[in-house]
Amino acid sequence: MQAVLDTTAEPVVPKAKDRTTATVPAARRAKGRSAPRKRSTKSKTEAEKPTSGKNTGSRTAAEPTWRELVGEYLSGQREPKASAEVAAGLTEAHPQRGVQVAVVRNTLEQGVAQGLLERHKQGRSVFYSLASPSSSADAARDGAEAPAQ
Repeated sequence: MQAVLDTTAEPVVPKAKDRTTATVPAARRAKGRSAPRKRSTKSKTEAEKPTSGKNTGSRTAAEPTWRELVGEYLSGQREPKASAEVAAGLTEAHPQRGVQVAVVRNTLEQGVAQGLLERHKQGRSVFYSLASPSSSADAARDGAEAPAQ
C-alpha cells in the first residue's frame, strides 16, 4: 500500500510566478439578453390609448372607484353577497367597466380591513355586507382606546 502512495515524494507547490499568471474568467451574461432592448417609438398618447373596446383598468376622473361601486351595490342589498354575486351585479350595472372577480374580491377585503364592510363566513363560503353603523363606531372607538391602554 505504501508503495502505491509513495510517501517519499514531496508535494507539488506551484511557483510564485505561476500564481500571478492565473486568469479569472469573465463575467457571464444572462441568457436571452444579448443586446440592450430598444425603446418604443410610440408617442405617450398612443401608448396610453386602450387597444380594444374594453376598459384596460385605467379610469377617468369622472368614473367612480371600485370601492364606491361596491359600496353602492351592497347598500341596495338586504342580505350579504358573495364576491362572485357582487361582480355579476357590477357587470350588469356597469357593462363599460371590465369587472373581474379578483378585483372585486380584493376591493371587498380592503373594505373589511378599513371597517367599511363586514365579512360573514358560512362554512367555506364568504359573504360581504355593509358594516352596520354601530359596528363601525365600535371599531373606531376600539382603535382610539387601544393606544391609551
